[in-house]
This record gives sequence, C-alpha cells and structure tokens, in this order.
Amino acid sequence: MFALSVEVVLHVTIASYFLGWESGFHYYFLPFILFIFINHKQSLLIIVFESAVVLGVDLWLLIYSSGETELLQHNLELIKALQIMNIGVNFLAIALLGDGLRTSSMRAEREMEQLASIDMLSGLYNRRKMYELLELEQIRLQRSDKSKVIELLRKEIASSDFS
Repeated sequence: MFALSVEVVLHVTIASYFLGWESGFHYYFLPFILFIFINHKQSLLIIVFESAVVLGVDLWLLIYSSGETELLQHNLELIKALQIMNIGVNFLAIALLGDGLRTSSMRAEREMEQLASIDMLSGLYNRRKMYELLELEQIRLQRSDKSKVIELLRKEIASSDFS
C-alpha cells in the first residue's frame, strides 16, 4: 500500500508540476483520499499522516504550478483533453470504490440478517423467523381456505418452551 501511495503522489506531483495545474492531474487526489480512508489494514495514524501529506502536496502544487507552462502555453486543446481525461479517470475510480463499498455493505447486511434469524446452537430458524414464515404461509393458504393448519402450528409454537 505504501508503494502505491508513493506512486500516486509522485505521479500527480510530476505531472502537475511540469504540465501545470490546468492539466487536471491534481484531480487524482480525490479518489486517492477515499482509498486511503477505506483501507482497513492501516492504522488511523498512518491514514491521517498520508492524508496530511496529500493535502500538503496538493496545496504546494496549487501555489507553484498554477501558471502556464511552456509545454502547454499555446495548446488549449491539449489542456482541455487532459482535463476531460483526468476527470473521467477520477469518476471511474470513485465509481469503482463506491461499488466495492456497496458490495461489502450488501454482504454484511445479508450476514447480519442470517445471524438474526438462525439459532446458532441448533442451526434452525429462531422463533421470530418461524413466525415470519408462518405469517407468509398463512396468507398463501388463506387463498385456498387451509389456514387452520397454520393456526394450529402457531399455537403449538407459542405454547412450546424453546429456551
């Protein structure tokens, strides 16, 4: 992770310094900050340090690379193309990070739902989940006028002591 951090900071610094602030390479820091904070394998101290370094480099670039460089001085089309490319790359990076967060969140939610409805000792549904399933089954059987079976099961579960 450290090597990746150094590579991104050097890439942005060199590109922005030599091509100028207007080239848009400083936009690479936006998804990079998200990536730093999402990485759960780093300590908070390292995350804060890396973020401070990125902020310092970004401010330094703003101050010292804001003027036009000789390379891009007369090529406004190239500046526009670099800006569009850099914004597109950053939107893609943020979208990929967002998709990763969404996938992780959905997986965690499914796991929590399963933990909340299954008894860990027996591996069977707990009472709350059984009532939920019985309710759905009762609705289905009411259409065929067989709901008395469900009422008998509900009474049996209520009178049983599972504890």
